[in-house]
Amino acid sequence: MSTEKIGNFNIVHLLAFMNEFDACFGDPDLDCDDVATAYKANIEKYGLSKANKGLQQAIKDVVEDLLDLDPDDVQEFQDKLNEKGIDISVQAVIKDYWKSFERIKKRGKLNNDEEYSIIMGILNDTDNNLEDGEIEQLNKMIIAYEEKHAS
Repeated sequence: MSTEKIGNFNIVHLLAFMNEFDACFGDPDLDCDDVATAYKANIEKYGLSKANKGLQQAIKDVVEDLLDLDPDDVQEFQDKLNEKGIDISVQAVIKDYWKSFERIKKRGKLNNDEEYSIIMGILNDTDNNLEDGEIEQLNKMIIAYEEKHAS
């Protein structure tokens, strides 16, 4: 696999991060390949761009799960990454997610389904620490996006 990046992160490191998250917190009843195998299959089936979008969505989902964990569990996960030599910081991944949120919020409109998903995830998080005005702004962005894309 090449040394391509998604955002500031090496894809190989992100795949290892996702595999370790799945090993620590995943659903043991799910029968799925490791993330790298699924990613390679998605490249072959859909192309690199769509495979990267799928990986980005999966990372967003993991960040939302991480935000719901106890800080001690997040630190334990980081320790496991470090022990296995996976060169990625949990806090850096979370920070990257929040940068996306801030960029979208500042722009004031949603440009695609990925941004819609980020904002919906934040609005659905009961511990989002948003002020009433921010929630109202985000809800208006969601409504405008839904109206624009209604079929």
